[in-house]
Amino acid sequence: MDPTGRAGGARPAPTPDGGRSRPRRLARALLLALAAALILLGVLAEPLLVAVGHWLARPDPLPASADALVVLSGDPYGLREAEAARLWHQGLAPLVVVTGGPIAWQTVAAEVMARHLEALGVPGEAILVEGRATSTWENAAYTLPLMEAQGARQVVVVTSNYHVRRARLAFRRLYEPAGLQVAVHGAPDPGFHPDGWWQEPLGREYGLLELMKLLWYLVT
Repeated sequence: MDPTGRAGGARPAPTPDGGRSRPRRLARALLLALAAALILLGVLAEPLLVAVGHWLARPDPLPASADALVVLSGDPYGLREAEAARLWHQGLAPLVVVTGGPIAWQTVAAEVMARHLEALGVPGEAILVEGRATSTWENAAYTLPLMEAQGARQVVVVTSNYHVRRARLAFRRLYEPAGLQVAVHGAPDPGFHPDGWWQEPLGREYGLLELMKLLWYLVT
């Protein structure tokens, strides 16, 4: 018996790290798990971002014919009008409605768009101007009575690719209860490529703004 009264006086040998091996093993395991999670996130991030880009930009199938093309303002390149003119020349619809309100002193977006369409070969008598809307929701709200007055039943909305999802939500919420069918078609935009939108500043701006505005639409 040792002086302390314990039997067998031998004491357990200390571990080489002074008894700290278990916390170190745990920390090492956590670091390895974190590294694996970061690697997995890196592997999955790109496919997820690509999926988001295509989700935002996925168009509806075009109908065989429509009563009107509704072209939304907000495209500084005029690509929405160019795409609408192409569809009009193909005979998809006899009427093109341009919608967009004031953008500068004595300058209305829809009037600028109408002049662009005429320059692209769409005659003035085939163009209807809605010059008050300042948002996607107002684009839908202010063009609805025009479509009803025309007796329209099938409408193709033309916008930019990144804007397709939100335009679809707004127009279907307002048009479908009134008995109008809506297909939304996206013109390619040089600032937004669904397969790599997060890699360029403009693409990130478009994509993130659309996601935030979609969330706002869904909660209001």
